[in-house]
Amino acid sequence: MIVLFGLFFLIITLIPIGLAYLVFRWLTKKGYNKIGLAILATVTIWTVYSSYTAFYPTDSFYKDEFEYNTGLDFPASGDILSKDASYPDLHGDYSATALFKTDSKDFKQILTSIQKDSKFQLDTIPFKFNLANFDTTIKETNFTKCYTLNRQDRDLIFTINFNEKDNLIEIQRDSW
Repeated sequence: MIVLFGLFFLIITLIPIGLAYLVFRWLTKKGYNKIGLAILATVTIWTVYSSYTAFYPTDSFYKDEFEYNTGLDFPASGDILSKDASYPDLHGDYSATALFKTDSKDFKQILTSIQKDSKFQLDTIPFKFNLANFDTTIKETNFTKCYTLNRQDRDLIFTINFNEKDNLIEIQRDSW
């Protein structure tokens, strides 16, 4: 399976670069060296950047996950401390986890909004989340308030966990 994924990734990466190279060669023969080089460089940079961010998403990806699932704006004081995401499989399923810190005002506002939102349900069962992947000294037991988003889509679970002592919020999205 890993070999197939590697082959798929290689093909998806090489096709745009190969086509850009053919355009470069054609333009070079026509005397448009700089334009051909610009196209080749742009396509190569875009392909490498897209491939990299597919495996290592930027902070905006996690902020969008927060906003989409909570309906709240990502707090201005929010600082993402740790993040982790799996690459989507053939069905588009993936896991994403982020740990971020806010100031006490934003923390209380988010907690209050989640508590009042009927789409979220307080989790009373201890929940194991991906904090262990972050190699941090923060303990999961310090997250005393855990909420799960109630959705009609049962193939998706979104949880948000609060550490009131340190103003930390952990979000986790899993689909399968």
